[in-house]
Amino acid sequence: MRIEVVLMNKSDIKDLKIICLFSFFCCLLFAMLYFDYKKIGKVEETKIIHQEKMVIPQKEEIIEITTAGDCTLGSDTNFGYNGEFDWWFKNKAKGDYGYFFAKVKDLFTNDDFSYVNLEGTLTTHNKKVPKAFNFKGNPSYTNILLEGNIEGVNLANNHTNDYGEIGYRDTKANLEKANINYFGYDNVLIKKIKGQKIAFVGYTGVGLWLSSDEEMARTIKYLKEVEKIPLVIANFHWGIEYAHRITATQRNRAHLAIDSGADIVIGSHPHCLQGMEEYKGKIIVYSLGNFVFGGNSNPKQIGRECLIVKMYFHFMDNKLLDTKVKIIPCSISSISGRNNFQPIPATGNEKKRLINIVNKYSINYKYIDEV
Repeated sequence: MRIEVVLMNKSDIKDLKIICLFSFFCCLLFAMLYFDYKKIGKVEETKIIHQEKMVIPQKEEIIEITTAGDCTLGSDTNFGYNGEFDWWFKNKAKGDYGYFFAKVKDLFTNDDFSYVNLEGTLTTHNKKVPKAFNFKGNPSYTNILLEGNIEGVNLANNHTNDYGEIGYRDTKANLEKANINYFGYDNVLIKKIKGQKIAFVGYTGVGLWLSSDEEMARTIKYLKEVEKIPLVIANFHWGIEYAHRITATQRNRAHLAIDSGADIVIGSHPHCLQGMEEYKGKIIVYSLGNFVFGGNSNPKQIGRECLIVKMYFHFMDNKLLDTKVKIIPCSISSISGRNNFQPIPATGNEKKRLINIVNKYSINYKYIDEV
């Protein structure tokens, strides 16, 4: 093996020192740039991670709406006076408008909106429309609704026109004077509650002023598709009086309303309880029964049984996510033997019995009471 030793002169050594020094500074500069780059990269990376963890707050609301059945504030003049609604108001309630809702008032107090079916007129007009029963009450009876924390009424029923067009106009005018909302027929009520627009519509399949299915479907579709109303509550006056059985016509109309965009369907008129149904994820309550009902001072047992229904609508970011209902079984009278026009919630076995009636006649639905 041959090894060669090369000796460098001073000039070569000087050049080598310069080269080494230059290389050292180049390495140092590279190292500084490299670590600065890593630092910048980490900052940017941290920013990106921070952006990924940002959560946009969601707006959530629960809207509670309460409803009850047929309220006839007054009676038929053919019934006489003694023992009827006007007599009871003067002689038993002693002129206290708060008497009638006294035992259920709390159920209508802490919600977001309460309404009932106003079955009758509030007028001083005396010319009746020819029919079996004509109901009217003193216009001052709007105070009964106000004292009961009732903020709205449905007018689409077979007794709104008992005193003709004049009685109907008077009723609406007296409600407006008392600042009570109303809806029904071509009157659509749109309320803004907790920032959400809610539409109330009412239709009747009984009486002289009938609502057509085409009109109903067209109105609901317009509210949902054009007005972009997120919640439509459809109310119907329908069915057979004093019959628990739900008719095919009731079901067809309820399904059409939901197919058209309604989010829940509430029914009245049969003067007794009927069942419930779930259709395409939407709830139908077919009959609430009577409530503050001056139309009969002593109805048979089936006509004493009624419901208050609480509806809970869950909104997230202005979209309706789901709907829950709570039914509160009641009697239209707080005394036995006759109607004292003062509804009271049922308790114990009576409450269970009334829930069982609702479930017995329900379709694709079973209500479970959450105590």
